[in-house]
Amino acid sequence: MGINDRAYKDKRKRGDLGPEANPNKMLTERKTQFVRGELDRVQAAECKSWVGDGDDLLGYLDTVVMSGYKLSIRWDGYSESYAAWLIAPDKDSTNAGLILPGRGSTPSKSVRQVLFKHIMMFDGVWPKQDSKQDFDLDD
Repeated sequence: MGINDRAYKDKRKRGDLGPEANPNKMLTERKTQFVRGELDRVQAAECKSWVGDGDDLLGYLDTVVMSGYKLSIRWDGYSESYAAWLIAPDKDSTNAGLILPGRGSTPSKSVRQVLFKHIMMFDGVWPKQDSKQDFDLDD
């Protein structure tokens, strides 16, 4: 079926073909962005002493996950550390389209860092970076 086919165009106009019929729509709907927010020395020390690896950490994790956030943890060969990614719950969330990373030498330390960023650094509202870069021009 060609793009110029009348029936195809009618279905696309009505939305009967789904998002896969419009690749540009898929790109904008699925566009995600990693939050930049590395810990400085003071914040890293605060993070280490913030909460242990036991029940307190699990309590924070329960709260965040029950709020709809997704958590993914795995070994990251690029950074040679464990990485935890907190993913915003849905498109209506304040943090929609964003992924908050945390890293550590153990899985629990990566989870502690991502929760520290979410709760203590950003108070639940992650910063959004503009896609445009600001450059100094010498005009």
